[in-house]
Amino acid sequence: MASLRRRILAARSTPTHWFIRHLKERGKLLRCYTQNIDGLEEQEGLLIGGLGYGLETIPIQAAEVVQLHGDINSLKCMSCSTKYSWTPDTEEQLNRGEAPICPNCNQIQEERTSAGKRFTGVGCLRPNIVLYGEEHADGYSIGDCTVKDIKSKPDFLIISGTSLKVVGIRKLVRCMAKAVKEKGGLVILVNMTELGQSMWNDLIDYYIEGQSDAWVADLKIQVPDFFQTQTKITGMSVKKGVPGMVGKLPSFNMPSPPSTPKKVKRPADSSWTSMTPSKHTRMASSSPSKPRTPSTPRVLRTPRTKRIQQGNLSFEVMLQPENRTPLATLSVNRQTARSPTRAGK
Repeated sequence: MASLRRRILAARSTPTHWFIRHLKERGKLLRCYTQNIDGLEEQEGLLIGGLGYGLETIPIQAAEVVQLHGDINSLKCMSCSTKYSWTPDTEEQLNRGEAPICPNCNQIQEERTSAGKRFTGVGCLRPNIVLYGEEHADGYSIGDCTVKDIKSKPDFLIISGTSLKVVGIRKLVRCMAKAVKEKGGLVILVNMTELGQSMWNDLIDYYIEGQSDAWVADLKIQVPDFFQTQTKITGMSVKKGVPGMVGKLPSFNMPSPPSTPKKVKRPADSSWTSMTPSKHTRMASSSPSKPRTPSTPRVLRTPRTKRIQQGNLSFEVMLQPENRTPLATLSVNRQTARSPTRAGK
C-alpha cells in the first residue's frame, strides 16, 4: 500500500479531471461520484468529501467529489475508525509490512490500565479504503447526499470509465439515471465496453465507445463554444469622480435617440380636426439630413363637392364647409358625345 501511494502521489490529473473542474466552473456540476481512491480531483481544486481530520473534515454534502471506495491518502483505525494522516513513521512501517498502532486506541488502553480496568485491545492503522464486502465508514452521509441529489431532479448524467459490476454502485447509478429520465434529460455512457442492453437499454441514451480522455479531447473539437471561458480584462476599470482615470473607455460620437413626440393640444376652434393621422389627414415628414423648423401643423379638411351638368359637359365643384359656396373646380369630366354635324351624317 505504501508503494501504491507513492506512485499515486507522483501521478497527475487527467483531461477527464480537468473536464469535471470545467463543469464546476460553468455551474453545471451537481456532484461527482467516483470509485477511484487516488484523490486526483484535489489537484484540480475540487473539494473531496470526508477528507481532513477532526474539525477540518469536509462534510459530504458540502463537497463536489464523493469517493465511494475511500481514499488512500489517509489512514484509519480498523477498531475505532479514527482517521489519521500519513507520517514518515507510518509509511515506513507499512512499507515493511507492519501495521501501525492506533494512537487513540493506545491512549484509551493506557487510561483503562491505570484505572485498573481490563485490556480490550488496540486497533491498527491501514489505508482508508473500502475493500470488497466492507461497509463505507461514511455510508450514512453518502446515502443522505445521494437522496438529496436525486430529489434535486438533475437533467444530465455522465457515466464514465466504469463497468458497473459492483452491486451497490450499479443500484446507485440506476436510481440516478431514472431520475434524469423522469426529468426528460439525457444519460450517456463513455466506456471501452458496452453495458448489458437488457438492464440499461431504456436508461442510457448514448453509448460512446472509447476512453474518457479521448472523448473529452474530441468534445473540445465538436463543441468548442462550451469550453470558452470569459476572462477578466485588466486595466479597464473605471473610477468615478477621479480626474485622469486609468483605463478610461473611449467615448464614441453616437447620435442621440429621437425624443418622444409631444401631443398637440386641440385648439378651441371646432374646425380643427384631430392630429391622429388618418385617410383625411396628412403630416409632412421632416428629412433626416435636413431637419425642418417646427411650424403650425397643416390640417386638411374633407370638402364637399357638387356635380353640375351642362349639355354634354359635367362639372364637379368643391364647396366650402362653412357656407357651401363654390371654392374651386376639382375636375372636369368630359363625356364623349357625337356632335350634331356628325350625327346628321
